[in-house]
Amino acid sequence: MTYMYGAPARPNVLSPHSRGTVLEDVWPPIFWGGECLEEIKRKINELNWAAECYRLLLREARPVLEDEPSLPIERIGWRHSFYSPVSGEHLIFDPWRGRDFVDPSNQQTWNDEEYRRAWALLVHERTYRLMRSMALLYRLEGDRRFGDWAVAGLQKAIEMFAHSELREGNNSEALYFQPLYDAQVLALIANTCSLLQGTPIYTDALHESVVKGVFEEAMPYQIRFLEKRGAHNMTCYVDAGLLFGGRIARRDDWVDTALYHPTGGFLAMMKNGLARSETGEIDGFWREGTQFYHFYSVCPLLSVYAFWKMSEELSMPEEPADLEYRLIRMLMAPAEMCDEHLRLPVFGDLGAPRRTKLTLYRHVYEMGAGVLDDRQLHSVLAAINAGQPTRSSLAALAFGPDSIDAEPKAPESVLLPATGVAFVREGTFHAYLKAGPSLGGHDHCDKLSFGLSAHGQPIIADLGTAGYSVQEYRAYCRGAFGHSTVLINDRPTQKVTEAKLDAHLGRRQVEATISEGDGVVLKRRIVLQAPLLHVEDVYTADTPHLFTCLVHPYGPATVLCPGEPVDITTHELPRTGVFGFLAHARKGVSNTPICLEWQSGEELWLRGWFGADAPFEYILGQTPGHPQYDFRNTLLIRIQGVNVKLRMVFEVHTGTATLLIPPSRVVF
Repeated sequence: MTYMYGAPARPNVLSPHSRGTVLEDVWPPIFWGGECLEEIKRKINELNWAAECYRLLLREARPVLEDEPSLPIERIGWRHSFYSPVSGEHLIFDPWRGRDFVDPSNQQTWNDEEYRRAWALLVHERTYRLMRSMALLYRLEGDRRFGDWAVAGLQKAIEMFAHSELREGNNSEALYFQPLYDAQVLALIANTCSLLQGTPIYTDALHESVVKGVFEEAMPYQIRFLEKRGAHNMTCYVDAGLLFGGRIARRDDWVDTALYHPTGGFLAMMKNGLARSETGEIDGFWREGTQFYHFYSVCPLLSVYAFWKMSEELSMPEEPADLEYRLIRMLMAPAEMCDEHLRLPVFGDLGAPRRTKLTLYRHVYEMGAGVLDDRQLHSVLAAINAGQPTRSSLAALAFGPDSIDAEPKAPESVLLPATGVAFVREGTFHAYLKAGPSLGGHDHCDKLSFGLSAHGQPIIADLGTAGYSVQEYRAYCRGAFGHSTVLINDRPTQKVTEAKLDAHLGRRQVEATISEGDGVVLKRRIVLQAPLLHVEDVYTADTPHLFTCLVHPYGPATVLCPGEPVDITTHELPRTGVFGFLAHARKGVSNTPICLEWQSGEELWLRGWFGADAPFEYILGQTPGHPQYDFRNTLLIRIQGVNVKLRMVFEVHTGTATLLIPPSRVVF
């Protein structure tokens, strides 16, 4: 296969917001190998959807055979470097442009070494996933070309692991930049070997070379890292690498470490890795406080549990029911946050509000529904597959149920006490309020923030973040200024000392209180009465403070009612740091309620009335969304005092609002 200008045929790296071919599988990956072979064969022989999926895999595999496995022997970089510093978009690789990497939003190219190294990581990981798929096809089809391709990849992997100089300067002596990336690679290599075992092309010599050249070379570094880390997404992957690699290398000590290490093993992850409320409750959300790393951790944890459950040699713990309950909750917690289009709120790091959906994790729910066999998970899987022509995924072949015998359920109001968030819902209207204690290092300054979606569109939403190398933008996305919450004295971060969240779901009402020290207490109550959302705030302090309420809707904004001007003075808003992301700001002051309207979509508007019990300054300006060009038009309401009350009433409408000017149905 050749391309224009003679450029080599290399893979186009996928964005984490999209899926590629079935053959190359998805990232973040789940791990499985030869233990699933008989189940896959059975499904292909008995089920039409599985046979169709198999035919698709064969069609996708034949072009792959025209190139060698792409494992360039070079220094590996950080995944987060593969983002545009201008837009925050995940870059793509265009083989026509050689070493240039393309921002898909504007076709601008980037070719510094950091991008090349990040690309090398993504290419290696994709190739290892392809190797596992090709090994599977060899076992199913009997065509040696597929097996030879996988073996060629193993031989290149052995060569890669022999280059110790590529470890220099990396985190914890990793070859692939950090132990997390090593662990994913090791698990995939082990999966490939387990599929090839017992075939003529997987010789004793090859097995010995892989064990000595890859696993024995890498595992000491992995174990040292595990022993230093507690419950963390990286440790979950190290457990998977140790388990699957230990089984291939016949190293029971690695397997025991993966399962039983008191602080870093799988059982410790399941015991200590889930967030807890102040009363000790778990709701299933991962302790690092982010939607992305929640799923990132689920993938290896569910993989380890599935292998453990299927193994005839490894005995399960005495109380597997508790493990299954926790895993079910880990899958149900994000499902309970979705809207009717399965769009996920992107709390914490990574993810993008218009792109992050439960369907990106179809492979996780196929695996979960098959391994855990829970009725709720069948219902979620039914929603994910609704409207799909067929169930085409390797996870469905390896783990998924033969049929999905449940109906999708409409989203319901829910309180997740350990996550610190409550959702209230009415028809296609969904609102949330977030409080609770800060979780892990990937959590954001988003306490007291609220969000709103309606008619299938995000109206007010958290941003997540792009890759971490886009540092200034990441700081904006993580800080309080980037969320629809409240700033104290223009401090861009939060210092929450106490937080409380109460939900009255039947009344579609949620109340939250946070304390920030120095006598500052912030209270917020939201009430959903579709098409209206009422937001009522009370801010108190021992001495006068400047309170700034932030609202970040999508769409161009118009001031419909500017209020009655009043003579007040407030401190100038800072212009440096995260405040520098506010552009085209215009100001006003008022002693009476003001009204603004945002056009949220082609035929969708958000009207908002804002009033306080004291004169206030308001600022309207543009702030970046995620990606950055997906702008929001942000409103800041700034009030000085020791006891301040603010009320906001929002209406989502399709052209005819009921909140009129002067205001009706609004009492301030």
